Amino acid sequence: MSAGKLLPRAMLIDMDDGILSSHGRPEIAWANADASWRLKLAEARHLTVKSGFAALAAAGHRALPDDLAMSLADRFTSYREEDMSRARMMRSTG
Repeated sequence: MSAGKLLPRAMLIDMDDGILSSHGRPEIAWANADASWRLKLAEARHLTVKSGFAALAAAGHRALPDDLAMSLADRFTSYREEDMSRARMMRSTG
């Protein structure tokens, strides 16, 4: 492997808030987020998921159609909003 292509031996991805909590006080982050950025969240998720699967396809894995990648990103957004709503409800009830 050449020095220019050193990759980490591992990558840790916390997809369920088991390591870092992003649901505990999301209102703090959202209060500080620029409104124009918030409006582009779905677009950013679409781009991120499509790019990730495009990179896998470029590495020889089977390609995922863009519409399916966008549906996956949209489902994640829905799941996250549902989860954050439950967390807010739990905090408010005690």
